[in-house]
Amino acid sequence: MRKKIILYSLLLILLIFVADILLTGKSYRNVDPAKLNKTIRFAKHIETPRDLIAAYDSILAERGEITATQNNNIYKIEAARDVHDDDELAGEKILMTAINQNHLWKVLEIRYSIKFQEGYGHTDWGTERYEPFF
Repeated sequence: MRKKIILYSLLLILLIFVADILLTGKSYRNVDPAKLNKTIRFAKHIETPRDLIAAYDSILAERGEITATQNNNIYKIEAARDVHDDDELAGEKILMTAINQNHLWKVLEIRYSIKFQEGYGHTDWGTERYEPFF
């Protein structure tokens, strides 16, 4: 029964992600969570979604805005920051889905998106990198 609840929760989260992409036009690049999972697999000091984001990207955790929703022990975490110290990059965002069991985290999905300053590429969230014409 517990496995069915987790499976249905994961399917619901996936549906929310798909609806978000279709309704808002945002695009994200999938990032393999294996390396992060290897780093955090025994890390009991990671207690909050912010701590989990910090294990992935300390600058994003330090300077970004982080929101999280929880359904049972599955978390949907969004971390975004505006970039002010770069001529080209205007912002970066990650969406992370993770599960917390027995005070240990496992990341199920990481999705990454960026936007650029005016004149340097797309100004909406997307995955394409800016390629200067020189």
